[in-house]
Amino acid sequence: MEAAAELLFQVIADRFEQAAAIVTLSLPFSDWPTKIPDALVCKAMLDRLTDRVHIIETGTESYRFPRTLARKSGGAWIPTVGSSSEGKRPSKAKLTKP
Repeated sequence: MEAAAELLFQVIADRFEQAAAIVTLSLPFSDWPTKIPDALVCKAMLDRLTDRVHIIETGTESYRFPRTLARKSGGAWIPTVGSSSEGKRPSKAKLTKP
């Protein structure tokens, strides 16, 4: 795990020096120390990722998770479209079985 964290740090550090990057995460920054055991690597990685950024929080509910559950249970995943205006994601997706 430590080697993987160091490799990820190297990718982030190299990219930080070159150009912008878009990173999507499902793990809050506060939980990173549980996944990256080396505190120095974790802090340095978060420092580079959060320097001069725009953080967009989309909520805690996964958009893809219901689709995964449907595949495993043999059901069909049918997203329901609420009254959303143009350019916005549908309100909520529901898991339904045919």
